[in-house]
Amino acid sequence: MLIINDMNIHKDQIMSINYSAKNLMSEFHNAYNEARKYLFNNIGTMTSRLFPGDRFGELIPIIDFTVSEIYGKVAKRHGMLIISAEQQDITEKQCEAGQRLLILNPIDGTINMRSGLSFGVNIAFGEIPKNGQFIFQDIQGVFIADYLTTESFCWINGQKCKITPPQYDGIQFRKPIGHVSDVYEIPDEKSYTPRNYPEGMKRQSLLLKKFRHCFNSAQRRAIDQTGLRMLQVLTDNLVAYGDVRHATKIWNTVPSIKFILEYRPNNYIVMRENFKPYTNRDLIFKIDQEGHLQQADCVGNEVIVIHNKDVDKFKSIDEKDLTDQDIPAALFINDPRLQISRRKKAILLVMLALEAFDHNSRKTTNEIALMVEPNNTNTEKFKIPISELHESQFIDTAIGSGGGCWLTPFGRDSALLFHEQEIS
Repeated sequence: MLIINDMNIHKDQIMSINYSAKNLMSEFHNAYNEARKYLFNNIGTMTSRLFPGDRFGELIPIIDFTVSEIYGKVAKRHGMLIISAEQQDITEKQCEAGQRLLILNPIDGTINMRSGLSFGVNIAFGEIPKNGQFIFQDIQGVFIADYLTTESFCWINGQKCKITPPQYDGIQFRKPIGHVSDVYEIPDEKSYTPRNYPEGMKRQSLLLKKFRHCFNSAQRRAIDQTGLRMLQVLTDNLVAYGDVRHATKIWNTVPSIKFILEYRPNNYIVMRENFKPYTNRDLIFKIDQEGHLQQADCVGNEVIVIHNKDVDKFKSIDEKDLTDQDIPAALFINDPRLQISRRKKAILLVMLALEAFDHNSRKTTNEIALMVEPNNTNTEKFKIPISELHESQFIDTAIGSGGGCWLTPFGRDSALLFHEQEIS
């Protein structure tokens, strides 16, 4: 259900306010700085309550609503309807042409916030045109910023997109997580309950298989975050991002979709699961005959971000060919084959990071040993565990001069599982 905040400001008051995208952007940036300081001062003492949302048993901190009000003050000054996850009145309000809209996620990544991982704010704003249909073209500004690192993505109608890299100003919640290039990401298909989103889970599982076919690199998940993660494709911190659970909300995705549409459109594509690209003509909201604002079907619920050079490769994989046999059966932690030593796990994780996936990308024992234990010059003790990993079919080894080893499909999936356990 659409969540909108009714500010009850008279139309004449709205029209008297000096409104411009540039002024609004400045005010939202100031609100971000205020919210960031508030979070820094209160993140250690915040309380939580159970909030009936999409995720089973997810705790939404009360602090989310307080931060939302910081941005809400800006919206109130300009007579804007807020479309957000944090509004308490879950009713559809009357709307008319000329109404200004604020699409807002005040904390994108609530669980990340509580885990010391990156989290931020997603904002898009615009005005409903005379025909009552609000499309991406009607968005006048986008502001997406990371509370942890201060990285931001800003766009104002008529201007170029601006990406501000992390600027460490002394307010740090914890040390930021370092980025690893050449990785792809999809949210976990099991992060939503099958009772509510059975089709989303199925589609997400297929997307994971497609990504594994296209990119020889490990999956990395950011527990709970959408808009900021999508944009990491633009900064080369991800080679692709995909979410087709049919459960994602517009306040998580619409600001980032609009930013990507305006940022080097010949280099990147943002599309739905059927490969149909998002365009500036796509409908987000419309006013129905009763004067209520209605959300367009599926907009923002399916998002894949990918570099244009990878699109044809991605499209070439036919879903009917994606069977359970394409990738080894799912691995579980109680699988007896996975009860291996810590050193063997470290070897597999290093080989995963080095992308040793075939004979051409094989790595020597010395190379692996130096990555596992950089300060240990005695690499002989790695020969036995590598030999045992070969016997257990985790890795293959080359015969003859130079040697070297690489992960088998089973070894690669095992390493992915160990990697996910480490970051969860």
